[in-house]
Amino acid sequence: MTTATQQRARKSLVSAIMTEHGIKQRLLEILQEIQEKMDNGIPAPHRLEKEFKILSEELLTEVCKKAEAEIALGFDKSKNYILN
Repeated sequence: MTTATQQRARKSLVSAIMTEHGIKQRLLEILQEIQEKMDNGIPAPHRLEKEFKILSEELLTEVCKKAEAEIALGFDKSKNYILN
């Protein structure tokens, strides 16, 4: 693998990790908002359910991108890696 290819794979991996984190944060916020409403006897707004579904699909896409970058970089899933 060339250095340029490795650099692109690393950038792709970091981007996927950052995006994945942001999506997970928003999903958590949505879940908390839905739980709050349910605790007060208010049904969850349709917009939150719709946003949750869309973000769940986007999360799957980012997980796939991350896996592709890890494969390109030769990561072994049986080992733990720490990004520097």
